[in-house]
Formats: sequence, structure tokens, C-alpha cells
Amino acid sequence: MSQDDSVSVNGARIGAVEFSFGPYRMRTDDLILRCRGVAVPLAPKVAHTLLVLLERAGSVVSKEELFETVWGGAAVEDANLSQNIYTLRRQFEATGDDSLIETLPRRGYRFSGRVRRSTPDSREGGRTKLAAGAVLAAAAACAACGAALIFAASNAGGPAPVAITPSALVATQAYWTGWLYYREGTDDGFRNALRSFEQAADVQPSDPRGAAGEAMTYASLADSEGDSPSGVADGARADWLAYHVLASHTNSAEALAAKGFVEFDIDGAFAAATRDLRRAEHLDPQNAPAFMWYGSVLIWEGKLSAARAQLSRATRIDASLPSLDYLMAWDYYFSRDFSNAIAFARLAIADPWTENAGRLLLAAADEGAGRFKPAIDAVANLAPGPTDVIAACATRADVYATMGDRVDAARELRTVERLSERYQQRPLLTAVAYIANGKLDEAFAWLSRLSQIDRTVLEMDPRLDRARHDPRFSQWLHG
Repeated sequence: MSQDDSVSVNGARIGAVEFSFGPYRMRTDDLILRCRGVAVPLAPKVAHTLLVLLERAGSVVSKEELFETVWGGAAVEDANLSQNIYTLRRQFEATGDDSLIETLPRRGYRFSGRVRRSTPDSREGGRTKLAAGAVLAAAAACAACGAALIFAASNAGGPAPVAITPSALVATQAYWTGWLYYREGTDDGFRNALRSFEQAADVQPSDPRGAAGEAMTYASLADSEGDSPSGVADGARADWLAYHVLASHTNSAEALAAKGFVEFDIDGAFAAATRDLRRAEHLDPQNAPAFMWYGSVLIWEGKLSAARAQLSRATRIDASLPSLDYLMAWDYYFSRDFSNAIAFARLAIADPWTENAGRLLLAAADEGAGRFKPAIDAVANLAPGPTDVIAACATRADVYATMGDRVDAARELRTVERLSERYQQRPLLTAVAYIANGKLDEAFAWLSRLSQIDRTVLEMDPRLDRARHDPRFSQWLHG
């Protein structure tokens, strides 16, 4: 296909069309969503989903049509489409209008905003027209040409832009491609992101962004893999990058943000993480991950109001960051604002990275709000596996005890006892199940397995209220 042709999502060869709605616009020839002229980072399938809805604005588009058009009829889970819709809604919510996409039960989705179609100026930006299948390359190339994606240093005090030499162009494309994959919030997405970040670091070693992406991704993989050999190895690799590669880049917001994340997430070094994350925010006030990660630090320090301010700032900049809704839900839950905790936990369930954990947190928030049946329903669809069975049974034990149903609470505890003895997992929730059944000796034995860092934040959990009167609670908290 020549560069003078453009392709719609249905494959017809037509001239480029630009869709405008509110502060947004999207062209059919590059599939890059722009908000007030600034490119919004969207994964390729998310952008493609939006374009289908824009082309059919005002009409209902069935799930089957979206699967056929966006995924070419390939077998995919409903969760993939739900995640795309969720990502778009969170982006629109960040600019004040989350009602642009309607869900019509058993029918599909409808774009309800006012959409204007026009023929864009072919000279605008000098962009090369691309088929829909080339969205990923287009988004990455957009960054290389100066579009502000995620960490764009457009503020007056930001670092000078990297000179666009051929190697710098390749490195920049690889870096933004890595971010697109990272934002999927899945293990596969992280591994694909890692390859792109490694390419960026190899092609342009003087630019710390590739190594920053590597460190961030290795730390995220370590979180996912836990104490397994691969998890330990990935954590060690993140540490090495943070302290041997990124440490010298004290004027790079990306390097400081990634280093701060590793310091907090892998090492529990809160003071160092605070210093680096705040420095990253100062260098680039649009660095959403820095605000999100500093919000995490503040939650773990028990500074909930300050944490919420940081997380809210991250949401205004980039509402679709993986884990952001989950962190907001924890902040509200620890603050005992259960209504808001429920709202954000529901959003966290739509994020593949926090789906299971979001269900557990939703159950806890529902219980706190006295919504016992929804709390039990929330853990009905956890992923299969013994540790999740422990979590579900422990949650139900706590809910049944709160309801006054001692028989069912004791039954659930027996399952928790049997599995936790074998797998030695889920110490907090196992302790919660024992507390619910009045067995405080066993509860404190399990609570003692939590690290000192985790005790500071988990002490705020309302599910531990039944044990607070015991003198051992203060001893446990302070080690």
C-alpha cells in the first residue's frame, strides 16, 4: 500500500478522517488519540477499540463486532475487551467526562459523546499514514518525533530533549514501545516490555530511560513471581540496575522515578525512595508514575491523606497506570471510607495486574460497609489455586463471623487451617480467619510472619479490630 492511502478499521481504502470530541481528536491514518494536542499513550488494541466506537458513534456495537474487528475474530477472553473499555473510560474520566462510553447489558457498547468528522490537513505534522495493523509503530514513532507521552519533559525546567540521531530515534521508539507493553499490566506484557527497554538501553547506553524501564519492569515481575527463584533473580536485577546504572543520572526524572520505585518496592528503603521520587516530581511535574509510587510509599508509612493527594495527582495526569486504582482503593479502605474503597476496588478488578487482589479488597470493603452478600460474592471468582482458596475461605470466615454465623465461620476456618499448614501462604488472611473465630494465639503466630515493613501498613486493616485489645497486638506492631 502506498503512503497516499489510508485504511479504516473495516479495511476499506479511504482518505484520512479525523474524529473530534470534547478536547480529543483521533485520525484514522495513525490511530493516535490526542487530548488538547498532546498524544495520549494507548495500547494498539485500545486505540483500535476506540476507533470502532467512534466510527459507529451513537449506535450500539456488539461485543461480537468488536472481537471480529479489533482481534480479527481470534479467540480472546471477554476480559480483554473489558480492559480496553476500562482503559478508555479512565482516560476520559481524567479529563472530566467518564460517560462517553455506555455499556448496554447483553447488547454491547455505544459511544454517546458528540463526535465531529472532518478531513484533516494532509500537511499537519507531516505524519506518515499507516494501516491499523501498524498502530504500535506509529505510537512509538510519535514519541520519537516529540509527542508528549507519559513522561514527556515539556515543562520549562525539564531536561533537554535527546538529539534525534538514528540510534537515538531507534532507542526512543523502543522505549515508548516498552511503555505500551508495560501498561498492559500482565506478565506477558511485562516480558515484552522488557525486551523493548533492553533494546533501548543497548542502542543508546547514554540515555538512562531504557535502563529505567528495565529496572521498573524487573521489579514488577519480582512482585508477580514472589519468593520463587525467578522472582528473587528479577528483584536482584532490578536492584543492580537501580544502584549501578541509574544512580548517576540525578537529572533524569525517569531514572530517579524508577530507582525510587525499586528502593521502595524491592528494598523497603523508604527514605531513599522518598528522596528520589520527590526529585523526579520536581524535574518533571507530569511524571505520573513518580506520583503514584510516592503515594505508595506514603500509604506504607500510614500517611493516608498525603498519599491520596499524590495518587490523585497521578490520576489527573494518567488515569490508566497499572495498580493506580488498586492503591486508591487501599488508601480509602485504610481510611475506613468504604464507599470510595468499593468504587476504586471495582475499577481495580478490571485491571489484569490487580484483578485477583482487587476482588479480595472489594470483599473487605463490602464487609466494612455491612454489605455481606456482595462481600461473599466478590471472592467467588478468584483464580483457581490453593493460595486463592485460602484467601477466599479466610475472607468468608471473617464475613460469616461478622454476621454472627459461627457455624459457617468455623467451617471456612477448617479449610484455611488445612491448606495454610501445607502451603504456608497468606499469613494476613489466615490470621484474619483465626481472629474471626476467636483463636488469637494462632492469629498472632501467623501475624508474626509478616515483615516489619508490612506490619506498619497492615496495622490499619479494620479486619484486625477484634485483636487490638490484646496486649500482644502492640508487641507485634513494634516487633
